[in-house]
Amino acid sequence: MGQTRDSHLEDDPHLPLCVACGSQYSDEAKEGTSSNCKICDDPRQFVPPNGQKWTTLASIQKTHQNMWERDPKNPKVWSIWSEPKFAIGQRAMLLETANGNVLWDLIALLDNNTIVFITSRGGLKAIVISHPHYYTTYCVWAKAFNCPVYISADDEKWLCRKDPTTDLTRFIDGPAPAEKTILPGVTAIKTGGHFPGSLVLHWEHQLFIADTIMTVPSAYTPHPRPPGQTSFAFQWSIPNMIPLAPDDIMTIWRAVRGYDFDTTYGAFNGMTVRDVNMKERVLASMKTQVRSMGWEKHQLLDETYSRDSLTIDITGGLLIEDDRRALPSGESGAGHHDATGSRQLKISFPCQAIIMADPLSIAAGVIGILTAAAQISTFLIEYTSTSKEAPQTARAVLIEVNDISSTLGHLQLFLSGNECSDKSRTQLLQVDQVITIMSGCVLTFSELERVLDGLKAEGMGMLDRAHWARKEKAISNLVQRLQNHKASLSLILHILNGYVGCNDWLRI
Repeated sequence: MGQTRDSHLEDDPHLPLCVACGSQYSDEAKEGTSSNCKICDDPRQFVPPNGQKWTTLASIQKTHQNMWERDPKNPKVWSIWSEPKFAIGQRAMLLETANGNVLWDLIALLDNNTIVFITSRGGLKAIVISHPHYYTTYCVWAKAFNCPVYISADDEKWLCRKDPTTDLTRFIDGPAPAEKTILPGVTAIKTGGHFPGSLVLHWEHQLFIADTIMTVPSAYTPHPRPPGQTSFAFQWSIPNMIPLAPDDIMTIWRAVRGYDFDTTYGAFNGMTVRDVNMKERVLASMKTQVRSMGWEKHQLLDETYSRDSLTIDITGGLLIEDDRRALPSGESGAGHHDATGSRQLKISFPCQAIIMADPLSIAAGVIGILTAAAQISTFLIEYTSTSKEAPQTARAVLIEVNDISSTLGHLQLFLSGNECSDKSRTQLLQVDQVITIMSGCVLTFSELERVLDGLKAEGMGMLDRAHWARKEKAISNLVQRLQNHKASLSLILHILNGYVGCNDWLRI
């Protein structure tokens, strides 16, 4: 995209830029200088095998371009990155909040096209940088958008450039855990760990984690997830794979446990994970790492997370409202009453109780899902019966929705007391496993309703294969998810009917 030198940049493009990490230095130097980079010399990072190399912002403006992409699930979030990859290869995140835009983390390349794009989205009210590896060309960005840059005071010594012409740098004081409101609703949270002042950013049930909380490949394992599988790692050095000590991990948990979030945005493209149980997964990953390092006793292992309530709103489709909070060991959560006035069904999951101990609340949740399933089924029956050339996926969705409705109807018999199951079998149903199944079902039906509503908006009377084809891939993925939910719900019924034993359940 951008190769145009912008007047905002003045002489900044000619300052030395580390090829390995992207840090820009104040000292005037020519490309090819042999001086060291203090970021790369630190044990958390590394000097490449071919040695320390230098370039300039002006040079990479000729060889690289920035790309940007809107988050497919949240149109108020954009990823910005450079191609081809430069230095560490992280992404910056543009958050379009109601009170102005915030840029989370930085990339080294800034050019005229990027300035034009961000300005077209409303400019920037603030930049927040998670840790020193992403300080890069922060002076250039601050001057280009005339906005403050927030970093931790703990990490000030890692600034490779202190520009005397700008006073836009803001330091977040206090040891971790600490926090700073950037804009209303946008909070920088100092967690420590990777660096003493490492930050994450919280906004609208989303946690922007950089590599303070490092997303790992098993985070993307689809539901139902195998028991014990981790989602995140907590490292002092990511490239050199040096883990954090349990006390440091505990400090991170103390910093984030007061915030609700169902989405994490990691440092690199593709590192976005969504799950209504995301906070539980963070704590579970912490415990997995602590135990794997040989700790059988640590205060972190006693931490719990209270699921006070999950609310299913069936007025305009299924929607989970998250009213859950983390609790230090020994505390318990109180209930929550919704004040919106909307018609809602509430499922309460006590933290340490057998899930079947509250059949009425679970039955209400089942009714909510059945209501959505009935609406979807009615639409699909009408479509497939009136269209001679209805796509095969339309019929597949109808079959899966009807199968799940039948399975849930059978489950209702147990919840209503019309059928009974031995207590030894109900105790095989673990809280986390049932939570995952129910929540996954809710989210899948919610997404399916949105897809079908979009098709209806195009004109239900004129709905044809061309309309459906545009949604084919998304619908095929939803069919697979429906099949997974059906298998999980069927397993619950097999347990209640006595067809599945404890060892079989644990292997699932």
